[in-house]
Amino acid sequence: MLFDILNYIKREKFVSEQQLSRHFQTNSEVLNSILERLSKKNLIHQVPLKSNCMSACSTCFEKQIRYFALDHVHSS
Repeated sequence: MLFDILNYIKREKFVSEQQLSRHFQTNSEVLNSILERLSKKNLIHQVPLKSNCMSACSTCFEKQIRYFALDHVHSS
């Protein structure tokens, strides 16, 4: 499943945790564990966003959707 997730991110360029969960039909706990592992291996990174509404305030941070992309070294 690790390689499937990497290939999906490579194909889509930029994906949310929810997209991955729907596509791979897995719960957030399992997916979180996989994303952590890929991140620790520097294969992917979380894309920093200010907030869901893209404003400067931090009110939405607690419910923020996480987005991921391949690290530049591994994107080719």
